[in-house]
Amino acid sequence: MNILNTDILLDEEAFETASQNFKKLADDMETLRKNVNQGLKDLETGFQTPAGKKYVQTFQSKLLDPVKNQVIVIEHVAENLIQAKTQYESVFDEYKQLNNSIK
Repeated sequence: MNILNTDILLDEEAFETASQNFKKLADDMETLRKNVNQGLKDLETGFQTPAGKKYVQTFQSKLLDPVKNQVIVIEHVAENLIQAKTQYESVFDEYKQLNNSIK
């Protein structure tokens, strides 16, 4: 096996597809969070007791806040995939040129 004939490929489409899928997931989660938040606000009007207020606060901190944080992480991953694709593109192109010059 000639290791100089081994190509290292960057599947740009895979980076793009993964990034788009993560963006869609983030959008879907944000829509879910907003819908649940609106439902919680609607419930809140009937929960004007100390126990009701505690329920709303717990729901906010145990579900809505973590979902919001998850959206931030997923958006970050999507952005990093695009940046990685762009940054590695030149590395793989240069590797290909170097490999061709050695052959």
